[in-house]
Amino acid sequence: MASRHTGVAPEHGPDVPVPAPLAAGNIVVAADAGSAEELAYRYIGGYYHTVIDHYAFDKHAHEGVRGYEFYANIGKYIDKRGADGAVADYVNLMPWGTPDQVLEKLSRLRELLGLAAFNPSFNFAGMPPEVAERSLRLFAGEVLPVVQAWDAPEVPGPQVSLRG
Repeated sequence: MASRHTGVAPEHGPDVPVPAPLAAGNIVVAADAGSAEELAYRYIGGYYHTVIDHYAFDKHAHEGVRGYEFYANIGKYIDKRGADGAVADYVNLMPWGTPDQVLEKLSRLRELLGLAAFNPSFNFAGMPPEVAERSLRLFAGEVLPVVQAWDAPEVPGPQVSLRG
């Protein structure tokens, strides 16, 4: 993924620095690992099931459509893993768990992808507001202070090109 990201930069000019990537995803933080896992599979998994249904990935709706090759490949992945297997894989990509487990996952994502930032989503797939709030407050109290202390690449502002 990171190498694909850096391979696009030459199209925008040799003097334009390649910015570090930003990422976003679903996140669940709970005081104990068992609760976190149950919540992750219920809500993060529920979210990804809706994505599969909405985009008809399991019905190969994007097969042969130019520009949608990535989506078509998701359908092939679902063929291999089954919808539930693909959902489990998605859930395990996301940062969920106790505060320490979430920090570990965010750290791995940061190292693997060279992330400048991660934009977490705390409420999805019909999650009750009080569940989302508990997760958010635990993240804010125990995860965020550690993440804010990490060195991170600067996120550049937009650049205007006057090339004609």
